[in-house]
Amino acid sequence: MSANLVRNPEFTEMAGALPAEWRTRSPRNEVAPRFSLGRDGETGMPVLRSEFPRGAKTFGQWETVVSGLEAGRAYSFSVEASWTGIASATECVRLKVAWLAGPEADGDLRKELAAPARRGAGPWRRMEIVGVAPEGATAARMELVSRWSPSGKVLWREPAACEADPPQPREVVLAAAVGPRGETPEANRAEHLRQARAAAEAGAEIIVLAEAFPRAGTGLSSYEAAEPLEGPTLQAMAGVSRETGAYIAGGIDELDGGVLYNTMLLVGPVGLVGRYRKTHLPEAECIGGVTPGEEYPVFETPLGRIGLEICYDNFFPEVARSLAVGGAEIILCSIAGDGREGGMNWEVVSRARAIDNSVAFAAAIWPPGRSLVVNQWGHVLADSGGEPGFITASVDLAERRWKQWMSVTSWGEWAGLWRHERRPRTYGPLGMPLPPPPRAGYRKGT
Repeated sequence: MSANLVRNPEFTEMAGALPAEWRTRSPRNEVAPRFSLGRDGETGMPVLRSEFPRGAKTFGQWETVVSGLEAGRAYSFSVEASWTGIASATECVRLKVAWLAGPEADGDLRKELAAPARRGAGPWRRMEIVGVAPEGATAARMELVSRWSPSGKVLWREPAACEADPPQPREVVLAAAVGPRGETPEANRAEHLRQARAAAEAGAEIIVLAEAFPRAGTGLSSYEAAEPLEGPTLQAMAGVSRETGAYIAGGIDELDGGVLYNTMLLVGPVGLVGRYRKTHLPEAECIGGVTPGEEYPVFETPLGRIGLEICYDNFFPEVARSLAVGGAEIILCSIAGDGREGGMNWEVVSRARAIDNSVAFAAAIWPPGRSLVVNQWGHVLADSGGEPGFITASVDLAERRWKQWMSVTSWGEWAGLWRHERRPRTYGPLGMPLPPPPRAGYRKGT
């Protein structure tokens, strides 16, 4: 590990009432935390302490400036935090880093936020930011923020700033593949996997197939087309994945102990990675005896973290958000169709899911629907135009894009902000029963 560039990280040197090289900051005295030095119960060493005398109005930070940085080099900034009585650590306990043109610079060049601290087995949890110093940066301000909890106390220890390995690109080629609708599940299975194989041979590493693709166009009901998890579709998908090295996701009608699910499988070169059962069912599936799933799993693969959703799920923004909060970097959607506004909403919604959650989004849809591959910024990289076949596009999961005045007063990044600026404890009504709908209105002439 390289040298720690934080000065006085043990808080042992003093400058008056505060540790040398450290200061406190708050927008106004009326909202300032109570700042003081405490003692670490484990080591007896000094720790920084922030308390909440103003309750949920409290906002302020300990901060120090790290000098001697070089633009273009990567650095790790980290600190350990311990808290008691805090309403939500994801909202109320923050590490932020502001890149500066110099130790005395007034304005920030760029600002980054660490992943929220989460309590683990012990009382101390480390937060970390790994970033590349932007052009012109020679210093950075570490901010240890305490905010908005009705009560509680936060302790800080072991701040560190060290040179780090630069982040590397993580290019992955996504594909969506569909075949023309066949007359039998066997014909559909063979044609869709022929398209998947062709996509893999063209360089695709992750391939999504459409919803319940063995049933498409056969006229069979979900129950009539159903098969067990380890049935012929899983076996066929696993065979192509094993031979090509690609990961393949696609939908089946799954029968499990007499219970019918609309299921999406994810297979890899070593077999089944996992399954997702559709959570949002349209009325046709409800009365057809399909049972909804209850979970939003995210699957770790060597290529990235993958979340799955099926057709009607994409009408509900909570599904994609749940997957993204769970760590998904890629969302694969198997879908039969989206006819809202004559199909106009389909692309808009798909792009919105990608933008809102900073995920790559790939969807395979029954023709004449348009299969899409969308990047994290909502750009459609590939579009089937409603034709059978496959489409591919490459995305870099590690790419970062900075925009001026994106939340912060300098340059910020949406992908690095939304996860940290959400306020989940204010979203309670999203999980509550819906209120009565508004009274129907009528336009003149209807």
